[in-house]
Amino acid sequence: MFQRFEELSRMTNGYRVLKWVEIISRYHRSLANRDFIDLIDVLKTELEKQGFEGTIRTPSYMIDGKKTFESWVPVPWKLNYGRLEMIEPTRKLIIDSFARPVSVLYRSRSTEGYEQYDVVDVGKGESESDYEGKNVAGKAVLAEGNPSKVYKLAVKKFGAVCILSCWMRAEEEKIGRKPELMPDTASYAGIPGEFDEAQTKAFGFSLSYSEYSEIKKYLKSGKNVRISAYIDAKIEAGEMRLLELILKGRNESLRPVIVTAHLCHPSPGANDNATGSATTLEIALTLSKVLKEDALENLERTIVFLLVPEMFGTVAYMLDGRDFEVGINLDMVGEDQKKTGSVTILTQTPWSTPTFINDLLDSALNYYMPRVYGFGEWLPARRYIRNHYSGGSDHFVLNHFDVPTPFIGNWPDRYYHSSGDTLDKVDPEELEWITKSVLGTLLFLNEPSEEIMDVIFGNSIKDLMDIESRYSKMDLRKPDFVKSFLFDLFKERFYSIENFYKDNVIDMYFGKFERFFNEVLEKKEEKKPLTGLKFEKLQKSPIGNVFNAVLNDEDSEELEKIYENDKQFRQKFEEAINLVRKGYDLDEILDILDLQFSITEAENLEKVFKMLEKQEILKRI
Repeated sequence: MFQRFEELSRMTNGYRVLKWVEIISRYHRSLANRDFIDLIDVLKTELEKQGFEGTIRTPSYMIDGKKTFESWVPVPWKLNYGRLEMIEPTRKLIIDSFARPVSVLYRSRSTEGYEQYDVVDVGKGESESDYEGKNVAGKAVLAEGNPSKVYKLAVKKFGAVCILSCWMRAEEEKIGRKPELMPDTASYAGIPGEFDEAQTKAFGFSLSYSEYSEIKKYLKSGKNVRISAYIDAKIEAGEMRLLELILKGRNESLRPVIVTAHLCHPSPGANDNATGSATTLEIALTLSKVLKEDALENLERTIVFLLVPEMFGTVAYMLDGRDFEVGINLDMVGEDQKKTGSVTILTQTPWSTPTFINDLLDSALNYYMPRVYGFGEWLPARRYIRNHYSGGSDHFVLNHFDVPTPFIGNWPDRYYHSSGDTLDKVDPEELEWITKSVLGTLLFLNEPSEEIMDVIFGNSIKDLMDIESRYSKMDLRKPDFVKSFLFDLFKERFYSIENFYKDNVIDMYFGKFERFFNEVLEKKEEKKPLTGLKFEKLQKSPIGNVFNAVLNDEDSEELEKIYENDKQFRQKFEEAINLVRKGYDLDEILDILDLQFSITEAENLEKVFKMLEKQEILKRI
């Protein structure tokens, strides 16, 4: 399928992409920070210098921590400088943001000059029992727990002023991702912004395990620990800027394709997500050169390359009335798998947005895969899987707007969201693999052929057999509906290629699949009780950050418990909202979720829908 693009794919290489990563990772890219805006100007200038001949735009949205994009409220936080010193029992510099900007907790307030506080050890700091017999009012707390949870208790309930955090998201001992196993690494973390005032009530620092252990050792020995802290940071009105690159197609009646990546995150943020942004820039520039040198006829349809502040920028952009045929989201695509312990993952679109693009992109990733010779054949030299839908990046937003968008990324990652996410953890060969795979996919979309039908047919047969293995064992609420839904799902997957490639061969391939489908999926009886509930969604965008912020304590604790008991509930929740928008009732949604992910407690989804109803995001009908 991709052999005919070999010459064109050689126009780029991983070290060119790595240079983009190096440029991006120098900048501290928090939302509306001056660095973020300066970086976009630098990238724009560099693209022009290297001969990008498409249109370059910088859409901009003013934000102030109050302005809403439906249920999304971006909170602009600007860090100028932060410094933490221990002054008792010994004097020692602990953190200087010039050297390690990630160590100032995101959304920290400014101090009034240098402020001094005694430190109290609250252990994890996530439950009230951690504070029994301890006076933290007007003091700094040393905590191992999630700083957002610590904030709710230590600051809002008990009056602490500063949080010294040693917390790491997504710990995974199998790849050495635990604070004690990487003692000199500090995590990227934050504390909640207050929507009512757009101003956080406290400030804090993210400590490495060695820094945390030293303070804890002093406290444990009975010594008084006193700190001096200085932060110059502001939550104030600012500019949420995007970078949009457009290669115009000759047929303006066709909906464009979008390739996107998020540019945000603290410096260095090399893999997350300088790699995705760098790859997007390199693909855009390479295609521009291909067109300029007449190595390719004009594009049939427009391609848009978009760099955004993660999710917030994509929501604002899509609410402006944009529409796309398909998308590709690139997030953490340059991992040195040996160092980070990662696997390259193609996350497919959810069942609510069926498409052939998953099959095409998977074929490209396998074709361009780095390989080594052994046992008489060329073997994959990278870990790679194709996986079901999960969210966590901008494809979540695009799929909700009915733009079928798979995601390419890496997970797990030993250095994810930490000061250790540096350029030395990036692999140029991985960057080249992903760049060529996406470039090859775009070139194929521009000049499709019948070969894609063999791929769609073969993968659909495999997927159907995988579904049947679960379907045959399941008790369903509406089995007739489920069978009809699955048939339509596969039909749309086949015929979605028509928007790029019109040929009677599609009918022939789908006819063969239809006969197989009817033989494989047998009729089932209803076995689960029905809820009889149906909701409609009252906004265009997916559920945003306002939802969690406005929940009362009881609902917030209940939601946290649901997430803890069902590790897939977040993606189920996202897909459930997609399905509400498409008009399905709760019983139909539950059957789809059970089959797509895992068995879902009806009571849990009903509880969350009722929370959304309270916030007037959903309405019962």
